[in-house]
Amino acid sequence: MSSESRARLFVAVQPVPAAVRGVEDAVQALRGLACASELRWVPPEKLHFTLRFLGSVPVGLRGALAGVCEEVAKRHAPFDLTLSGGGAFPSQRRASVLWVGATDGADALCALAEALGPGLDALGFEREARAFKPHLTLARSKRTLQLTAAVETLAAFRAATAVRALLLVQSHLGKPAARYEVLEQADLRG
Repeated sequence: MSSESRARLFVAVQPVPAAVRGVEDAVQALRGLACASELRWVPPEKLHFTLRFLGSVPVGLRGALAGVCEEVAKRHAPFDLTLSGGGAFPSQRRASVLWVGATDGADALCALAEALGPGLDALGFEREARAFKPHLTLARSKRTLQLTAAVETLAAFRAATAVRALLLVQSHLGKPAARYEVLEQADLRG
């Protein structure tokens, strides 16, 4: 067993404060639904699009990971993204995650996530088998729930955000909830 220090890391983008306020308003509308009491809501300051979850990583790789983010950021221009509608994983009828999706600009977000691949491959990170699906997680449940009413409530939701930077984030696990720390920021400038 290695004694090397490790950190739980992911690469993400965050919505701008105005978009977060819009999401907060949408969440308030959901809190009156029957399923709401069984959901653990994501605090507004933790809302983000995870482009790539890296898992438990040796802290010595932080510089190399920041370099991958910088390389991708210098080849991609900032863009606007529309947060739109909602959904649930794995399905509305048997869900454990409730989310808000993305429309206009979603292709650019997917391209950004895909562009991380070669650099992370070179560092030995395995790609996920499933395709990247842009989403902001709003809530989770320990057991599967019927979330059709919540998804229907989110159908008309719209908010605009700007995507201006890639973030390398550390998740500090703990009670009552994980804490996120931005380790590196790579501004998009392509």
